[in-house]
Amino acid sequence: MSRKITFLTLFLWLMTVTFPVIAQQKADTTYTFRFVPQKDMFYVPWNGNDTELARLLECIENNKTTILDGRLPLLVDGYCNSLGSEAENLATAKIRANRVKSELIIRAEIKEENFITRNHATEGDFVTVRLTVPVKGTAATDAEARRKAEAEREAQRRADATAQADALRGKVISMSVKCGAQGRLYGSITSAEVAEQLKAQHGVAVDKRDIKCENIRAVGDVEIEVRLYKDISAKMVVHVEAAAVK
Repeated sequence: MSRKITFLTLFLWLMTVTFPVIAQQKADTTYTFRFVPQKDMFYVPWNGNDTELARLLECIENNKTTILDGRLPLLVDGYCNSLGSEAENLATAKIRANRVKSELIIRAEIKEENFITRNHATEGDFVTVRLTVPVKGTAATDAEARRKAEAEREAQRRADATAQADALRGKVISMSVKCGAQGRLYGSITSAEVAEQLKAQHGVAVDKRDIKCENIRAVGDVEIEVRLYKDISAKMVVHVEAAAVK
């Protein structure tokens, strides 16, 4: 009998010691913000967004030091599946995620580098923000947490760029311009103009320096390469046709 009591006492003591650590390891909270289908505006008072925002701001305030020094990133996932193409959905998901982040940057006084962002052309019309409060550790574990967070950011940047490249690869950018005899253009189409039409037609914004093509001087199809991130790119086609004479 005494042996059973001793075992029970030891079990209860172990639970008392370990339960707070287990609870802290599982402090993973997700906040969800709803968006109107096909729209990218973030309406705070709409559909419970105000309540979620208040809860999230309180959590950020309670962990602000850890967030600002890079040990507790905010994991932001933007979603959209209500538009016609994957590229449009990804572009709108990105805008939605940026609008939520802007709200947090202004209200909570945090920075862009405190976020890890992913965008998805699936599941619905919303943005989630997730925080995982880490167990307190030594300086070495804190440094490892920062390295891990940066590795996650890099992996996500590459994943987003790869998804965009897959969505754009082989797609066509159509341009109609004035031209003279034998289809020769008056002047040429520059990479800056191609970048402008890429954003207008496919919802993807890139710097003109990330578009690899010669100045286009005649009607027809021209293959170009769009660099989306470091070594990740997509080959597309610029289709140039003569504008109708009025």
